[in-house]
Amino acid sequence: MLSPGANATGSMAGPHEGGDLAAVLSELQSLRTDITSIHDKMSDIAGFGDKLDKLEERISDMNNAVTAVQGGFTSLKQDISANATRLNEAEDRIESAEESVQKTMKKRSQFNAVKKQFVEAGSFRGFQLQPCKMRIFHNGKIVTFSSPEEAENFLHK
Repeated sequence: MLSPGANATGSMAGPHEGGDLAAVLSELQSLRTDITSIHDKMSDIAGFGDKLDKLEERISDMNNAVTAVQGGFTSLKQDISANATRLNEAEDRIESAEESVQKTMKKRSQFNAVKKQFVEAGSFRGFQLQPCKMRIFHNGKIVTFSSPEEAENFLHK
């Protein structure tokens, strides 16, 4: 340990070294200020760790929300695909029904001439839808015909 007034070499400080002592004290005061500043910054950094933890938690929550939204979009895409398939199937059934109606109307129109004769006789009762057959009421019974020729033959018996 240095004795009071001794310098780092162990010799006693002389009168010309007083300015050096003031410089050393000034430097020590500056270091004390730096240490205090560093301590304050470290306190700020300690609080910064809590802020990082909260930020990481928010990022995790956002990632979970993004995952949930992506799952929702996946489900929505599947629903849209399923609905598109059902729509196509419905359109096919509608087209098939329209074709069936056209076929039925064509078949019924073939009966027009003979139907007129049965209407005049009061025995016409309409058509069966599928398969298309003409119906009449004869001697208390319903009689059906699959073709206009069959109805004409029956009419002329």
